[in-house]
Amino acid sequence: MGGAAQQAPHDFSGSTSVDGFDSLTDDLRARVKSELEPGERLLWAARSEPPAVRFGFGFYALGVIAAVLLILGAIGMLRALDSGRSSDGSEVVAGMIFAGISSVIIIGLIGNRVSRVDQWSRAASVCYAITDRRAIIWTPVPKSNAVRIQTIPRGDIRSLVRVENPGGSGSVLFSTGGDSRSGEIHVDWYPHGFRNVPDVRRVEQIVRNTMLKDEQRA
Repeated sequence: MGGAAQQAPHDFSGSTSVDGFDSLTDDLRARVKSELEPGERLLWAARSEPPAVRFGFGFYALGVIAAVLLILGAIGMLRALDSGRSSDGSEVVAGMIFAGISSVIIIGLIGNRVSRVDQWSRAASVCYAITDRRAIIWTPVPKSNAVRIQTIPRGDIRSLVRVENPGGSGSVLFSTGGDSRSGEIHVDWYPHGFRNVPDVRRVEQIVRNTMLKDEQRA
C-alpha cells in the first residue's frame, strides 16, 4: 500500500491508474508504448483536438454570388437557344461569361474547403506525450503516410506560455534551447508546443514540474 500511496498523481505506469494507458485510444496507446524506453515512465499523453472547421460570411457570400451568376448564365443561354427567338449571340456570350465566372468561384470555394478540412485532419492527427525523460510529438507528414517524431529532452524547454480557452482546453507553447533566438523570443512566436489539448493547466504544470531546468521551475 505504501508504494501505491507514493505513486505520482500523473504516473501512467500502473494499470489501475485513473489516467493510465487504458484511458488512451488504441492508436495513441500503441504509439506511446512503442516509443518508450525501458524504465521510462509516462506522465501524460493526448491527441490534439483542434476546433471544428468553420466558414465565415465571405465563404457563404461568394457561394450565393456563384449561384446567382450560374442561374443568370443558364437563363441567358436558354433564352438564346430558344428556336422561336432571333438572337445576335450576345445572350449566349453573356450566359457563358456568367457561367464561367461562377465556375471559377465554385472551384475556388471547393478547393478552399478541401484544403481547410485537410489541415484540420492533419492537426487532429498530431499526438503528444510527456515522460519523466522527454516530450514527444508525433506529426503527420503532408502528402505522405509518414509521421515525424520529435523528441525534446528534459530540461531543454524554456520561454513557456499557456493559451487557455474558456472551456479549459488550449495550448502550451514554448521555445527550446536549440532555437537560435530562444533567449529573446517574442511572446507571440513559439515554434513548439502542445496545441489544442484538454485541461491545458494540468499540462502546463506537468511541463513546469518535469521539463524545465531546475532554475526555471515556478
